[in-house]
Amino acid sequence: MFYCFDSTTDNPFFNLAAEEYFLRNKEDDFVLFYVNRPSVIIGKHQNVFREVNRSFLKRNPVPVVRRLTGGGTVWHDHGNLNFSFILNGEQGKLVDFGKYIKPVVAFINSLNIPAGIDKRNNILIHEKKISGNAEHVYKRRVLHHGTLLFDTHLKDLKEALLPNPEEISDKAVSSQPSRVTIIKKYLTETMDLPAFRNKLKEYCLEYFAPCRIYTLTKSEEQKIEKLIREKYNTWEWNIAYSPPCVLSRSLLLSGREIPANISLKNGKIREISFAGNVELPEEILMLARFFSGFPYEKEAAERAADPLWKEEKVSVISQGEWIRFLFG
Repeated sequence: MFYCFDSTTDNPFFNLAAEEYFLRNKEDDFVLFYVNRPSVIIGKHQNVFREVNRSFLKRNPVPVVRRLTGGGTVWHDHGNLNFSFILNGEQGKLVDFGKYIKPVVAFINSLNIPAGIDKRNNILIHEKKISGNAEHVYKRRVLHHGTLLFDTHLKDLKEALLPNPEEISDKAVSSQPSRVTIIKKYLTETMDLPAFRNKLKEYCLEYFAPCRIYTLTKSEEQKIEKLIREKYNTWEWNIAYSPPCVLSRSLLLSGREIPANISLKNGKIREISFAGNVELPEEILMLARFFSGFPYEKEAAERAADPLWKEEKVSVISQGEWIRFLFG
C-alpha cells in the first residue's frame, strides 16, 4: 500500500527521525512532506567543522542536524518544502535518482515552470538550483528526499552555508556551491507555500494512486521521540560523527605566530601539535596535553579552562587568546 504522511511539526529533529522510522520500521511505501524551522542540515558523511558557518550560527542560534543520507549541507526554513519518498524495490536497482525526482519535476512543469534535472540530480529552473536530492538504502528499501526552495530566505541560505575559511584537512564529503533561486518567482498565479504544498500533495496522491493519508499513532510518535533522544538530538550524531580532520592554526605568543595543527577525531581533540623548532613555554605544552581528548566544544572548553587561569597556572597567554586559538 502507498501512504502519504504530511507532517504537522516544523521540528527538524522530529522530521528527520520520522524518515528513519518509516524507512526501518514499516513495510509500505510512503511519500512525506514537511517544513522545518530555520536549521542547517548536513549530510551523513560530512565534517560539521568544515561545512557550518560558525559566525552565522553565533548570531542566529539555529540547530545543526545530521541526516541519514549523504550529499551536501542544506538550509531549511519556513520557505523551504521538503519531500521524501520511501519505497520498496529490487536489490541492486534501488538507487535511481531520476525515478524519484520525476514526479516532482512533472508537478513543477504542470505549473508552467520549465524545471529540469542536471547531472548532479539537482532540480533546476533556468540553470539555477531549486532542489538538492540525496538517498539512503536500507535492505530492500530506499529513502530519497529533497528540498524545494519555494520562498526561502536566500540571504540566510548563502550566509549559513558559506564555506569555513580556515584550512581543514580531511576526507569528508564537501558541499558543492550552486547558484540558487526560488520557485515563487516563476509562478504565473499567486500562491503561498501552504497552497503549493497542498497542490504537490494532491498531485502525488493521484500519481501514486491508490494512496492514503497516514496518521501517526501515539505509540509511533513515542518511538520517533525516542530516536530523537538517542540519535538526532545528540552531540555524538550531529558533531562527533564527523570524519577525522586536522585544523591548521597559528598560535600568537609574545608577538610571534607559531604554526600549529589541531587534530580532531570523534568530535574530540586528539592532539595539538606545533610546527618548527620553536622552543615553547612549558605552560603551552601543558595546555596542549590538558585539552587532548577533550570534546571540541567551545563552552565546555571555556568552563574547563577557568580554573587554570583562576589558579594562575597559566600566565604566558590569556584565557581568551587560548580559546580563540582553539576555536577561531
